[in-house]
Amino acid sequence: MDRSNHLPGKLDGKPSMQVIRNITWRLIALVFFVLLCYSLLPLFINSGEGFATLPLNTIFGSFTAIAIGFVVPSKLLKIPQTLNHEVGHALAASLMGESVHLIRVEIDTSGVTYTMGKRSRFHSMFRSAGGPLASAAFFVFTAALISGNKAVLWILFALIATILITVTTVRSIWGWVSAAIVIATLGQSLWASIQIGSDSIGNATFGIWSASTWNIAILLSAYTCGIALRYSIACRKPWSESQDEAKVGRALGVHPTIGGHLILILNIVLIFAAITMILGWVNPWTPSPFV
Repeated sequence: MDRSNHLPGKLDGKPSMQVIRNITWRLIALVFFVLLCYSLLPLFINSGEGFATLPLNTIFGSFTAIAIGFVVPSKLLKIPQTLNHEVGHALAASLMGESVHLIRVEIDTSGVTYTMGKRSRFHSMFRSAGGPLASAAFFVFTAALISGNKAVLWILFALIATILITVTTVRSIWGWVSAAIVIATLGQSLWASIQIGSDSIGNATFGIWSASTWNIAILLSAYTCGIALRYSIACRKPWSESQDEAKVGRALGVHPTIGGHLILILNIVLIFAAITMILGWVNPWTPSPFV
């Protein structure tokens, strides 16, 4: 179970540490937003070039990873997915100018994020939706940057952001373990990208893609999307007022079930958008040949 808690009073801890934490999250949110907009430009400039079609093993692997995450979600990999979920809450709060206090992730795959700032229906809706949509949004981010031949930017951002978030905000042993695994994988990704050098994705050989962890980045983000999609379907009819889907519904002034279905629809739309980038389409409404 996940909880995104909004603190009404002052945050605990040293004021200086909270200032550092605020600067960290503002910077991460700004860079994430700029990189996402930059990578999505081909969708709107009508250049006709679209995205680089990834190798067939990556395309089929992405579909397989989503299916496996949906049908057989591993509890071990649910922990990093929970961390991603909580970061989504924190990132959404930070984008609205709120302060992020701490993130906790537990072995039972539960998590909690504490934030403080403005209290309004819009803030509650955006903050609550950030968690359930985090995996799909990160899948879009990953697919857009890597399919747009900007894999090194993706690796650098994800590595630096994970380190900063872990040091300043994560406050649980399993959150640190999850972050350590992610950091190790991203570090190896950066090393692989340096070795590959200037090879473009479109011309990369099967051997390069098998050896590099750019492939792993796509597959892991696709797998977590499968887990998130399964959870979103299960929560389309929230059974607790504390669930994010119920909070979204209340913020919109509608029944919690409508909030749950809205989250589900947005997840499907984001996943579809990411898949179109992996397939190399010009945009989601202009299909291209599969091979």
